[in-house]
Amino acid sequence: MRILFFIFLALFSINSFSQEIYKNYCNLISADSIMKSVYILASDSLEGRETGKPGQKKAAAYLASKYESFSLSPAVNKQFSISLNNSSVGSNYSYLQNHPIRLKSNNGRNLSINGTEFLFGKDFIYADNPFDTTLFFVDFTFMSANEINVDSTAFRNGKLSGKNLLLYNSNPESLFRFQNIPGNLSSEYPNSAFIITSENNIGSLLINNECGSANNHFPVIYITEEVATNFFSPDENKKITRAIKKKKKRISKLIKCQASLTLLHDTEILIGQNVIALIKGTDADSETVIISSHYDHLGKKDSLIYFGADDNASGTSAVLEMARIFSLAKHKGDGPRRNIIFMNVSGEEKGLLGSSWYVANPVIPLKSTVADLNIDMIGRIDPFHDSTGVAEYIYIIGDDILSDDLHQINETENLNGPALELNYRFNEPDEPNHYYTRSDHYNFAKNDIPIIFYFDGSHADYHKPSDTADKINFELLTKRTQLVFQTAWRLANSPERIRLNHSNK
Repeated sequence: MRILFFIFLALFSINSFSQEIYKNYCNLISADSIMKSVYILASDSLEGRETGKPGQKKAAAYLASKYESFSLSPAVNKQFSISLNNSSVGSNYSYLQNHPIRLKSNNGRNLSINGTEFLFGKDFIYADNPFDTTLFFVDFTFMSANEINVDSTAFRNGKLSGKNLLLYNSNPESLFRFQNIPGNLSSEYPNSAFIITSENNIGSLLINNECGSANNHFPVIYITEEVATNFFSPDENKKITRAIKKKKKRISKLIKCQASLTLLHDTEILIGQNVIALIKGTDADSETVIISSHYDHLGKKDSLIYFGADDNASGTSAVLEMARIFSLAKHKGDGPRRNIIFMNVSGEEKGLLGSSWYVANPVIPLKSTVADLNIDMIGRIDPFHDSTGVAEYIYIIGDDILSDDLHQINETENLNGPALELNYRFNEPDEPNHYYTRSDHYNFAKNDIPIIFYFDGSHADYHKPSDTADKINFELLTKRTQLVFQTAWRLANSPERIRLNHSNK
């Protein structure tokens, strides 16, 4: 069946929509057009596009104006959007989907571990505290959270009393049980509990109000696995990782560590904005392909602007350019058969918040979404490829995790034109950087929607003020955009929807 499927795709590409047609459109993708957008998005006036701040609002207005100039439809029904007193396009629909962001003060940096600071909402969360307080730590007791129940004798026999717990939790259903320890155990409480979650998109727990209510007895803080590695030495990390993988029932270890945490009572509510535009498909009851990027960055700290040219003015400018070309094709009568949503989300740098909000409040039902092609940093060359002299590459992440069909289409379209080196180094299940969970595609993948994450790798300017537009390789950025465009064209025009792997058997 799989062989017949791809034979059918090949025949369709020849007979039903000429390869020359979409190749001609692909060749219209302009490096100059992409460059103009990158320089605008990474300009001084946008002040690093921090979510909820004026620079992000200016960026959203720019993106909406571009989509309007391309004659794309605004996709957000305003009656389901948070009121923000912003002007919007159209009487009933807007390009802007507003979403709430909960922030703590100190620029979010109120957790320090061995001198490294972490961001509330992205690296860790806790329920609102009844009052402001700062805690200092010199040691932690590391244990498996699955071995401690709220009625466990560990509370009753005093084994946890006065301890700072660092708990690895591999069972999401039990993640929040420490919020509701029975009151009759008050004499046996630990001082604190840091719970290491297997959910790297920790910000989504805030969006869904899943971090519980404030615990009146001891603070409970949720941290990502990536943050947790800072508690341990490299050797300890290796040993503990091995033990967890082997599913040892009891892991207990005293960890010496200098840490501090400021628990804050006040939570600031800001509003971020997803920018969403639509090209309607020609098929009745059309399915939808999403092309996404985040456009927010780290903002301005003191006098330093974090410009975020590669992260992610590059990907956002690519989405804009593809919207321009798909709109041109539409107006010339060349499809697409399926809807295409062009979506630029905010809140990625604070924990994938904009995409979390979208999947909870989609403008088109998720069951109708064929795939998400997510672009996050495609304008630079990483040190590895710089050293090998192979500049024309792109990292491909997640393409075969949910759909082998998607992997095959992307591979075929690369051979049909851009001929980039498709590097799958970060697509390994045990890849230590966890890139699969660290950009907005992850929220779609969690909902069984096939994804591809296009990525150029990390470099010396990542998350620094030196990530500026003059360092972007626009010729390479254009080639990478062409690959995404061709893959999106095939997804939007193929007669059959790509299949999930579990349905291929």
